[in-house]
Parts: sequence; C-alpha cells; structure tokens
Amino acid sequence: MKRSVNAWAVGADYGFEETFSKVKAAGFEAIELNLDAGGAHALTMETTAADLEKIAELSRRFELPVSGISTSIGGNIGSKDEAEREEAKNVVKKQLFLAKHLGASAILTVPGAG
Repeated sequence: MKRSVNAWAVGADYGFEETFSKVKAAGFEAIELNLDAGGAHALTMETTAADLEKIAELSRRFELPVSGISTSIGGNIGSKDEAEREEAKNVVKKQLFLAKHLGASAILTVPGAG
C-alpha cells in the first residue's frame, strides 16, 4: 500500500508539474487526480489522450503513480431524469478513460450525488 494524497490538498492555482513536485516533496508515494469543472491541475471532460500522456510523463518523472481519479462533477446516476442519468454515466465513463490512460486502479464516484 502506498501513501497517497488527493491533488485537491495542493493549491488550486498550481499546474500539474508543481502539484506533482509538491506532493512528492511532502513524502507521498502516489497521487489521486480529479475530474473537475476546471482549475490548473484539473482533468476535465475535454482532457484528451495527448493531454494524459503529458501527465503520465510527470507521473513517471516524479515517480508518483496516479492512484485514482476522483470527481466533483456528475449527477445522480439513479435519477428519474434521463438526461441527468446520462450525464452521470458520461462522467463515470470519462473517469474510467482517465484511469486507464494514467494507470490508476480506482475511481471515486458518488452515484447519488447531484
């Protein structure tokens, strides 16, 4: 088991490189990244595989694996509203895409959020 911290623990104004650097310097062995609406070190619904390769390079350079993908966006996957359910499903699918490309073994989602 590796000691990991969520990127939200680092100031939101820091980019990915600064975030990885600060997390490594603090003695953590892994980092959880976040699918978010925006921010300097946020993954978004628009994040591409090419973007993820740059982040994966930082992960390798700092020897700080991505342990998981959290999210602050989404919706209620159990909602009666079909559009809200679809939005929530798309968020989970994006989290899985991000996790696959960054080598994370977990995602954190709240199915009834929203």
